[in-house]
Amino acid sequence: MNKGDVRPDFFFLPSSSGVSKSDCGNSDLGLQLPEHIQVLITAILLALNTLKLEKLVPTKENISECIRFGNTKYRYIDVTVALNTALEQQMILKLGQVDFELYVGRTERIWKCENPLGGNFNQYRDATWNALEKFLCSAAGRSALAASECRYEAPL
Repeated sequence: MNKGDVRPDFFFLPSSSGVSKSDCGNSDLGLQLPEHIQVLITAILLALNTLKLEKLVPTKENISECIRFGNTKYRYIDVTVALNTALEQQMILKLGQVDFELYVGRTERIWKCENPLGGNFNQYRDATWNALEKFLCSAAGRSALAASECRYEAPL
């Protein structure tokens, strides 16, 4: 599997596969799920994988943003419904924290997350900050920011 190859860690058995529910270990996986359920679960698992690769916290808000601004196929999915469906099918787990809830794949552990707003700003030279400010204040920078669909896309 290539580094860029993103595959969810689950499968759906077609009803004609000849594998019984008891052979699967989890009886839910032996059932053929409707396509719209599979799409919802796939969108959630792909978003969780992206958040893991980017080392971002797997909150509902981050999952939502990842789906909205990721693959256009999943852009208009109701994330609340998708999360509830994935939880019902036991494809993800909800980890309750003090102030928020985290979601992970059923076989995953929470990964080490980085704070995108934190860090040491002094590690970057003044020239870098000046170039960034110059770009954002320029006509091209303002256009890129206005035309972007999300905050992550603008600097690209």
